[in-house]
Amino acid sequence: MAQEPKYQKVQENSQFLVNPERLIEISKANTEQNSQVKEFLELYAKTVEWKKFKEGFLSMNYIFKPEDVIQFQFCPSSNTSVASFYPKKKKIYICQNYMSDQNMFNAFVNYNMTLLYDFLRSDVDFKSCPQILCMNIRATNISSFCKPNDKKCFQNHLKKQLRGFKPCENKFEEHFNKAFQQCLLDMAPIHSIKSRIN
Repeated sequence: MAQEPKYQKVQENSQFLVNPERLIEISKANTEQNSQVKEFLELYAKTVEWKKFKEGFLSMNYIFKPEDVIQFQFCPSSNTSVASFYPKKKKIYICQNYMSDQNMFNAFVNYNMTLLYDFLRSDVDFKSCPQILCMNIRATNISSFCKPNDKKCFQNHLKKQLRGFKPCENKFEEHFNKAFQQCLLDMAPIHSIKSRIN
């Protein structure tokens, strides 16, 4: 007769029980995912986009390697964000278990590098819908999440990105329409057209 697997309590008085063998499987999967995203990061550091970002950051006397600002974490399936930029820490957090390939990784890094770039070059008011919209229009364009001529794609993407952002709640369409064309043309530091975010 086969023995029943031994279980350990996660916390005292907890209703959840953890199978140690399952924990080993999860740990192994996490290690493999971490190894894969580190490889993605190494390849990203060789891209033309990173070279342009690096030059842009250098022009502001901000010198770093991608691994200095990008941190990987394991995210639960309930997580709604695959990658996030945290201004106070000047860090980009990426859900390693959501990254399926190099192109996806590059797109999310470029998106958040754009936000970091704008944060460093501008006096960003994080309660300003026009500023946050502009930053995210630029990030969406530079990361190629939408084709430049597909305004509807930008609109849908940004509504999703900024869901719950109160300054944009009642005036999203108005601010989006005002900001779209100008912010779309601003491809710094990927291209040399410069425009201050207002």
